[in-house]
Amino acid sequence: MLEKFYSLDEEKKNRIINAGLKEFGFHGYKNAKTDNIVQEAGISKGLLFHYFGTKKKFFEFWIYVNILDKILGFFVKITPSLTIQT
Repeated sequence: MLEKFYSLDEEKKNRIINAGLKEFGFHGYKNAKTDNIVQEAGISKGLLFHYFGTKKKFFEFWIYVNILDKILGFFVKITPSLTIQT
């Protein structure tokens, strides 16, 4: 299902992820409203569910993206000159 989301342009993906950041960050999962997320992202509720299926799946994706970003950021800080040999 996420291939639909990944096929979006970067700007739209970032708007959706950042809208999740704002809503889940301020209200937590239980009190977060998908209406607020879609309004902030500038998309319809139908599109949010088209991309993710459920609020829970969007939240899980959002957690994954944010944790992965933190982990990658950590490794970039501790290994700035690391190069990959092929």
